Amino acid sequence: MRLNQYTLLGGTAALLTIGLALSVLSMSPLAISVSLASASVLLLIYVLVLRKDLRLIRSMGFARWEQTMSGGTTTRDCVRMSQIHLRFMGIGASKWLANANELRRMLQRHAGNGGCADFLLLDPESVYCRRFEAIKNQPEGSLGKQIKENAAALLSFRSEHLPISVRFYNEMPRFRIVIVDDHQMIIGLYSFVSESGENTPQLVLNNTSKTWSYYTAFN
Repeated sequence: MRLNQYTLLGGTAALLTIGLALSVLSMSPLAISVSLASASVLLLIYVLVLRKDLRLIRSMGFARWEQTMSGGTTTRDCVRMSQIHLRFMGIGASKWLANANELRRMLQRHAGNGGCADFLLLDPESVYCRRFEAIKNQPEGSLGKQIKENAAALLSFRSEHLPISVRFYNEMPRFRIVIVDDHQMIIGLYSFVSESGENTPQLVLNNTSKTWSYYTAFN
């Protein structure tokens, strides 16, 4: 059975503490040397186990964990990064419309590179929209109205011959998912207590060659 990495780390810390105590109490060079040598061996084992775990984590697509959306990869970052294709699944896409000029430049890059932007929003006529509205203590009909207005604003870019599509899903919002250029994915959990979602954590995944990666599953 493989040794638990936290057990190894705890053992290393304990032996280092013992070695320090011995150096103070007994001043025995041999005892100190044995303790420190043992700690060094355990530390080496811990590092090797940790490296193996990290390789497995990377193969599953995990890149990093961000404590908050505002302090991590933001919507604006995704707009600036995307060169070919952007896919979004969320509620109303309000953050994407916060800077129309930057969004337009992204769509222009997509058009020049043969790509597009696909937005999947919560169905404004669905019972789930009304439920989410109630959970957020928003006035009845306000969320559905906002989604419709945002969908119209997104589709208005078509008048400039820019590649963008909007569709709706009919389920309770669970995840906010952004896929940038079929390369990187940012996943956030929808919080019922967060007003804007800016303070919720998110997971960043990289596309890998593994068909069983978390990137593939969420894609």
